[in-house]
Amino acid sequence: MTYIEHHHPVLKVSDLNVKNQDSSVKIIDSLSLQVGKGEVVSLLGESGSGKSMTSLTIMGLTQGMNVEGSIILENMEISSFTEKSMSNIRGSRIAMIFQNPMSSLNPIKPVGKQISEVLRRHRNMSSSEAYQQTLKLLEDVKLNNPRQCYQAYAHELSGGMCQRVMIAMAIACKPALLIADEPTTALDMTVQKEIMTMLISLSTQYGMSILFITHDLHLAQRYSHRTYIMYAGQIVEDGPTRTVFNHPAHPYTDALISCIPNNQTPRTRFGTIAGQVPDLQGLPPGCNFSPRCPSARANCSTHVIPLTEQESGGQVRCIYPLTGQA
Repeated sequence: MTYIEHHHPVLKVSDLNVKNQDSSVKIIDSLSLQVGKGEVVSLLGESGSGKSMTSLTIMGLTQGMNVEGSIILENMEISSFTEKSMSNIRGSRIAMIFQNPMSSLNPIKPVGKQISEVLRRHRNMSSSEAYQQTLKLLEDVKLNNPRQCYQAYAHELSGGMCQRVMIAMAIACKPALLIADEPTTALDMTVQKEIMTMLISLSTQYGMSILFITHDLHLAQRYSHRTYIMYAGQIVEDGPTRTVFNHPAHPYTDALISCIPNNQTPRTRFGTIAGQVPDLQGLPPGCNFSPRCPSARANCSTHVIPLTEQESGGQVRCIYPLTGQA
């Protein structure tokens, strides 16, 4: 997708820090990101890098955590909102698609009624109005026979159908921001493409911005305008998606991209990244990636590495960026 520059983002997160309440361990470390109006922004990284915790913090779903920093949604500072205030905008101005739709839907209530409840709660619709609007939403997410689907229970639907129901629920009140946390997990490639194409189409139709959290680099590369790369609780690189993928500046970004299967040369071996994401209780000094980095030098481990601006318009957290621009 083409890079879009926005001066008034729908979401602006600044210097976000998240710690366990009984620990000094930072799960999220000085994270800043923003999502513009109508923009699709990807947040990428290995499992354990902090992507889902970032999304839960933005949604205000981090009970038992110490959260510091600024989260601005549509010019509202929501980081200090009470749970009651968050519940008023959660589902209406900001919504989330969770990783596993089967476990996110209520198993003892028809899926249509679960969507109707959102409409009645946030848009004060009558039962009949909510019913008709729910049928329309089920049509919008390309589910056949909406009336039959309305009465169905989650276990009677396939994984792809459940994910469409979750999307219908998330877009019911036309939120300004939709957080999609691994929305295609456990779906086959054909259904993945259908779900992502539909999400992008609905984003345009409803005027929504999307924060797309994934470890699927193919999907991020194809569907997002900008990309943030996350490692061990920190953003290590960001920029226009085309630039990040075609000219990665951080060695970690380059290593991730090397792991993408090459369909043109199917016998080529996958790239690998030595080691694993470090335990947050025992992070290395200096650059968190230095123990795994093939380009690491002695001074990579002597001090905290800041994000620095790139000529391409992005940022990188590296003393020796691959592009040589920092």
